[in-house]
Amino acid sequence: MALAYHARNMRKTVLALTALAPLTAHAGGVFVGEAGTQAMERGGAYVAKADDPTALSINPAGLAKLGKAQIYLGANLLNYNLSYKRSGLYPSQGRGPSDPSYVGTEYPTVENEASFQPIPYLAGGGTIGNLALAVGLYAPPGVPNRDFPCTAGDEFCRVDETGAPAPQRYDVVDQEAMVVYPSLAAAYRLHERVDIGARFSWGIASVKARNFPWSNRNTAEDPLREGDFSADVTDSFIPTFGAGVLIRPADFLEFGAAYSYKTQVRGKGTGNARLGPEVLPGVQTQLVPKPDAMTECATGGTTSALKTCVDFDMPQTFAAGLRFIMRDHAGGERADVEFDMKWENWADASDDAITVDGQDMYSGLPLKTVINKHGFEDVLAFRVGGAYRIDVAKNDLTLRAGVAYDTAAAPASWTRVDKDGRARTTFAAGAAYSLDRWRFDVGVALVTEGMQEVSNVSLANTNVDNRVQPDPLQPSLPEDRTNYYPINAGRYDSGYFVGLVGVTAMF
Repeated sequence: MALAYHARNMRKTVLALTALAPLTAHAGGVFVGEAGTQAMERGGAYVAKADDPTALSINPAGLAKLGKAQIYLGANLLNYNLSYKRSGLYPSQGRGPSDPSYVGTEYPTVENEASFQPIPYLAGGGTIGNLALAVGLYAPPGVPNRDFPCTAGDEFCRVDETGAPAPQRYDVVDQEAMVVYPSLAAAYRLHERVDIGARFSWGIASVKARNFPWSNRNTAEDPLREGDFSADVTDSFIPTFGAGVLIRPADFLEFGAAYSYKTQVRGKGTGNARLGPEVLPGVQTQLVPKPDAMTECATGGTTSALKTCVDFDMPQTFAAGLRFIMRDHAGGERADVEFDMKWENWADASDDAITVDGQDMYSGLPLKTVINKHGFEDVLAFRVGGAYRIDVAKNDLTLRAGVAYDTAAAPASWTRVDKDGRARTTFAAGAAYSLDRWRFDVGVALVTEGMQEVSNVSLANTNVDNRVQPDPLQPSLPEDRTNYYPINAGRYDSGYFVGLVGVTAMF
């Protein structure tokens, strides 16, 4: 009977461990402006202006404006400033006088220590008659990386000398994610006032992440009764596409529209679990690979490297812009102002699915696929930006600026540290200096989100479908029996600083 009891509890434990790090492995979170120096300097208002190689991703119809061959190399350098102070006190662990010294103290403030993250862009293209062709490599404009303090030890994830565990460990400890899109695009000038274009991309994704689950119910938040799981997955072929159109009904007016299909990442790799020493006192618990005939991800896993799959999406988008152009005496563009609106379908890219090809070594019961929810809603972005060109001898100095507002992807009660779904306002400015064959861009953007207070919501009916906050990961239980224990109450203070650099060669 004792052996059966231990086996049942171990099964709950190992099931819980399968959902740790991969759950937070979303490459990009919610977009921060647009990739490309010129677009970001204008606050993202670029879907109608698109006239350099970065049109490849923003509006491929704009490639028809390139004229001479151009090669662009640039990066948005994003720094995500995030601090989080969880509400409440460390609960008693039921050990009486042996409770750790941090019990009963406030949760400490923790900060994301991940450094500047470059969002690179390399693209080149040119026109041949009415046809334009381009090739490039770019990344989505977001900051998926997280790095919170966590010192490994018997307590697993300490943040100070008292041994207090990281207050956000059930959400995320650290993650590194990258998605890049090798792409081909073409545009065609149907009429002197109408351009169309299309892009095909084959994305590549890599994700590493770590966090902590509950094994059984652990309202004492005892780190000795938790697990620690890290995962590393990749997807080397993620097909997606985009299309766009530009219409110039008058010399002073230009309309642009662009659509991008969603990105469906189906990552495969391995995961490694480490159990707390008191998850099951006196019992050595262990996960083992499933038999090859039962695997869902891949065969060939080992106890220390269980085959793991992580499925998540990045949203389809649609953007439209109207641009007003002021010309000089020779008919060239002197200045412009553009108004854009963009829709991002985050409601259909909210949840992550995680499968681990492991099983309980005693009972043989397989681990289940786990869904991690974020409560995302669709985002609307409103942008206005423009530029003014100044003649400097035989060269040009172009000044750019823009502002934007993005609605929240996550309601306040779903605010978390693993993915940034907060509403934001962007202020951007920059300049470009053009020589005969070179253009140099430099700029800066400040993205403000301010402070957000999140409180625990009391629910009369805690059925999983009614929940409006994230719980600890509890894959040992059927979804409709998981404990309601919100983990995200507290104060969030966040924003971004973005440095912009780029150079374009023209031939």
